Amino acid sequence: MSISPNIPTPQESYNYESTGTPRWVTILLILMMAGIVVLGIAGYSAQTRISQDLARQQEQNKILTAQLDQANTRIADIKSKVEITTQRMGLTQSELAQAKSRARRSARSSKLRTRS
Repeated sequence: MSISPNIPTPQESYNYESTGTPRWVTILLILMMAGIVVLGIAGYSAQTRISQDLARQQEQNKILTAQLDQANTRIADIKSKVEITTQRMGLTQSELAQAKSRARRSARSSKLRTRS
């Protein structure tokens, strides 16, 4: 046994063996790529679903807008008919008041004639 350290001689070669990439690193990279693909597909399907829902809602909005316009048109027609009916009632009431007034005058004048 010697006390001297093991010092390589210049004739020895310094060849280091590469152990390669550990297997778990390769598996991890494959799993990460698969996860990215799955997320991409899920994102695309969610975007497609949201686009379809938006189109459906816009179509329903158009239908409701058309129904609202129809209802507003009907309300405007009914309002104008009510206004015309109110005006006619006002004319009829004034005509009734005039007829009552004439009837009272006639009744008074006929009473006065019968008294005389």
